[in-house]
Amino acid sequence: MLLLSFTAMAGFVFLDRRPTRGAVEILPPPTATPAPTSTPVVMKVHVSGAVETPDVYVLPAGSRVERAVEAAGGLSDDAVEAGINLAQPLIDGQQIYVPHEGETSEPIEVVRGSPVSALSSGGALDINVASTDDLEALPGIGPAIAGRIVAYRDENGPFRTIQDIKQVKGIGDATFEKLKDQITVR
Repeated sequence: MLLLSFTAMAGFVFLDRRPTRGAVEILPPPTATPAPTSTPVVMKVHVSGAVETPDVYVLPAGSRVERAVEAAGGLSDDAVEAGINLAQPLIDGQQIYVPHEGETSEPIEVVRGSPVSALSSGGALDINVASTDDLEALPGIGPAIAGRIVAYRDENGPFRTIQDIKQVKGIGDATFEKLKDQITVR
């Protein structure tokens, strides 16, 4: 009998110490890892002239001139809207110049690095689209002055006349006399 009591007691202790099962937890199925998204492609354009805040702006690829003008705060009160094509697609590195009243109202586009030749049919160099390398080929123009010409054009928009090049620091009457027959503006 002692053995039976001992066996019963051991069984009771064993059952009492056995770990109890907790509630069954149902987990949601694992979520799929989202597919990696591509980084949006951007471009930089320079908006100058008759806009509220001329500057270089970063815009999404596929943007149009209208979006660049909006980024620059919109047209200023003296802007000639007919002077630009708001629907034109933008190109990375493009300059958009919005003419002021009294300036030419023909659409103007200056695209750096474009395939447009800087040489006119008469062989004169168009200072509104010429690269620094093109400008350095002119008499009296070295790398520093060529850089200033491009910087002036970027900050102030295209030259209206060839005489406007004298606004660039380092180009006086003597240098202009050497250049005047070799340059043009379109």
